[in-house]
Amino acid sequence: ADTDVRVVVGHRDLLDQLPLTGREAVDITDVTTGTDPARRHLLDEQDRRGGDDAAYVIYTSGSTGTPKGVVVPHRGITRLVGRPDYVELTPQTVIAQLSNASFDAITFEVWGALANGGQVVIVPTETVLSPVGLAAHLRARSVSTVFITTALFNATVNTVPDAFATVRQLYFGGETFDPGTVGRLIDSGQGPAHLHNIYGPTEVTTFSTYTRLRDRPASSGAIGSAIANTWAYVVDEVGSLVGVGVAGELWLGGPGVAWGYWNRAGLTADRFVPDGFSGVAGGRLYRTGDVVCWRPDGSLEFVGRTDHQVKVRGFRVELGEVESALVAHPAVASGVVVASRSGAGPVRLVGYVEPVAGAPVSVAQLREFVGERLPEHMVPASFVVMDSLPLNPNGKIDRAALPEPDPEKRAGQAVFRAPSEPLEQIIASVWAEVLDVDEVGVDDNFFALGGHSLHAVQVCGRLERTLRTPVSVRQLVEQPTVGDLARRLRADGPDARRIDQIAAVVMQVRRLSPNERAARLAQGVRSNEGEHW
Repeated sequence: ADTDVRVVVGHRDLLDQLPLTGREAVDITDVTTGTDPARRHLLDEQDRRGGDDAAYVIYTSGSTGTPKGVVVPHRGITRLVGRPDYVELTPQTVIAQLSNASFDAITFEVWGALANGGQVVIVPTETVLSPVGLAAHLRARSVSTVFITTALFNATVNTVPDAFATVRQLYFGGETFDPGTVGRLIDSGQGPAHLHNIYGPTEVTTFSTYTRLRDRPASSGAIGSAIANTWAYVVDEVGSLVGVGVAGELWLGGPGVAWGYWNRAGLTADRFVPDGFSGVAGGRLYRTGDVVCWRPDGSLEFVGRTDHQVKVRGFRVELGEVESALVAHPAVASGVVVASRSGAGPVRLVGYVEPVAGAPVSVAQLREFVGERLPEHMVPASFVVMDSLPLNPNGKIDRAALPEPDPEKRAGQAVFRAPSEPLEQIIASVWAEVLDVDEVGVDDNFFALGGHSLHAVQVCGRLERTLRTPVSVRQLVEQPTVGDLARRLRADGPDARRIDQIAAVVMQVRRLSPNERAARLAQGVRSNEGEHW
């Protein structure tokens, strides 16, 4: 309805399910030579098409929830598959079609083969999602070239390490990759002959930059250099070019740039801007919204998204940067980080991971690993370890389908142990108040419960007032469980018995009813008066 198409081509069973009033329906099984006089006008119009005319409209998700129709011209496809420098396409090329028709990678899969005399192998969806089945299918059909989303790549090689051993050219992309997974594949010698990470937004016709991975990568964000007939610029907030190592927004230009968004003039004007760098008359650049930086070798490093920036306790946090640190863990096959807010509460980061097969990973290990690489405010408050991360129909991680962290689930702890000693009970009660959790066990980790440095300051202040004993943030950081902190406070104090005695009195008072407390207070006042006289 949005594009107001006049002709709909498809299989009859699907055509019967569509609202086709006022439109011509063409059953693809009835099409033979294309010489039907009733449809000759369509061929005549096609003969007059040029490179700047629209080839297709493909929809991408929008931040408002309304999909955006990207209008891609014919020249964009020609630039993608006509004498490319990033891939070898010949009559002997056999490309696997793993993508569905609503994902722009299908442009490469179909026209990369057909426009060069090659062959397309259509892989059923159920096979694509089965690592064993996919590996067998690629071998049986002698597939030479594959594009696969990063998440599916991880899932496949994590289960079948040699799944792509018979493939000559493999390209993965769509998300930051896991250097460990890629490194293991390269080191094993079971991967494809040529392995690449490839990057590109739909608005610049599928692919824009690529890098060949010959050795174990040092980072998860290497997206390489621009493909032929594509130019890349990194700019600051006012649109000025930045130097090596300076993060900025990636702007892309060249024949692959789309017309814009169908019937979205305002959004088109915002994202597609005049090209002031190349000198090409009438040229335009697409503002990707991706934050990148130039490496000294002239390649690009992906940092994150401008619209994935959040503020955590006053600090600006790029979720992509946290994700990169998370997936660098050797036991993590795939990971994603989201910003979560409960009601009017503070923003908290949640990390979701899919572990490498046979390499279980604990929340404590993840927290320690990320904490060694990032500032404390960038360490997720919660981690969720899943058998597999949910994927959307395009094979990318489905953030909307990620489960909420379970506050009752304590990672690495089989049985909840309630604090039994007065000192442990006081520490646990203060943590529960500050962290806004229902209960805290003796083995619970302060940071695993969502605690951070500001919480630690509050906790230590309250404990000092309650216990009449110095309590430092350092003690809490070094002994982050209730039981360990209690032992540390006893060991660091001048008299271990004193802090336990104070804690016992405090707990006795807390157990009294308000009337009992008032009576005890009055009794204390009378005793003091008697001693005075």
